[in-house]
Amino acid sequence: MQKMSHEKGNMKKILFLIITFFVGFKVQALEIKNVYYRKDTGNICDEENKYPIYYMQYNLRHMYFLNLSTEYNLNFEDYYLISFEDSPYTEDIKYFAASDIYSGEKDYNRSIHRLLWERLYPDKKFNMCATYEVERIEKETYYDGVKEKIYSIYEGPTFIKETLYQEENTLYEYEYPYLKYFKIEDSDGLNAVIQNNKLLVSGEIGKYKLVLKRKVSQDGFTDILYTDGTNYLLWYPKVIDKNYEVDIVIGNKTLTLTTQDSDKKILPNICFDINNVNYCSDENGLITLDLLENDVSIKLTNFLEEYEMYEEKIELFQSREHIITLNIKKKDIFEEDKEDIVIVNPIPESKEDIIIEVEDTFYISKILLYILICAVIFLVRFKKM
Repeated sequence: MQKMSHEKGNMKKILFLIITFFVGFKVQALEIKNVYYRKDTGNICDEENKYPIYYMQYNLRHMYFLNLSTEYNLNFEDYYLISFEDSPYTEDIKYFAASDIYSGEKDYNRSIHRLLWERLYPDKKFNMCATYEVERIEKETYYDGVKEKIYSIYEGPTFIKETLYQEENTLYEYEYPYLKYFKIEDSDGLNAVIQNNKLLVSGEIGKYKLVLKRKVSQDGFTDILYTDGTNYLLWYPKVIDKNYEVDIVIGNKTLTLTTQDSDKKILPNICFDINNVNYCSDENGLITLDLLENDVSIKLTNFLEEYEMYEEKIELFQSREHIITLNIKKKDIFEEDKEDIVIVNPIPESKEDIIIEVEDTFYISKILLYILICAVIFLVRFKKM
């Protein structure tokens, strides 16, 4: 029994050492030690203060102060991890500290500090401190270029803002100056590749959604914000996963229908079933739609008493745009019946009847008809006198 108790004691010690090793290793991995830093050659100013800028690297990745201070704590062992939820800052700030974009340029570090501060403190007016005007203009010009580039990469390629239309199995090129910082996450069945700053795409007829993402030059951790209770250090993060979606339609045809009747009269608000979808003409009698099909089935749906039923099948050519006029035929509404013919016999013993034909499209009031009859009677009597 004593032997068994001794063995259990040894097992507990070994287990304790193992746990201590792994916990200690984890803590060691998250501590900020051996930070390389030096004072930057320039400063950033606002209306009131001049802020010192430091070039800092930890594990070959950059660090940036998020708070404004004229004197920072550079004893980095005082810092500990903190989540964005427990800090005054939002996680989207990670997008704007991508140092792999300008790695190696001497003024990049200062520009990123200012870019982050301008987002965090929009009421401040920052500038690159300079003794001479020529120097100030040079620094400001460089900063404007850095800002434009990083914001442009953050927003994504310009061609994602609209639907791209292509012909079937035809190679298309889309150029964007910073496309090399992106990769294709999902091609959705398209033949797609990025070469330098060009996206090359081709495919079969259909609608597609191509997904791009930012490249990650090196892996990062999920928690990359440190604080000493007063200062906040952003450790260059892994780029946040964000999809940049490109809508591509291949084989699309734009069909414009002009609706009019057989008298060339424009017909607004007239509706059709077009390939099982209902469309109505606008105030100009136009219907515009996009199709992938070559065959188009058109059928009049709303009831029009004066027009005949319209139904037609149309085969489209391969060209991109088609303009077709739909001529809706009017019904033949002229019919001779009792209401259309008026027979007048002014003199009972006369054998001559006067026949007046009235068309449906012309309305004669009772008063006008009475005057007409009286005029005929007067003429007949005048001839006999």
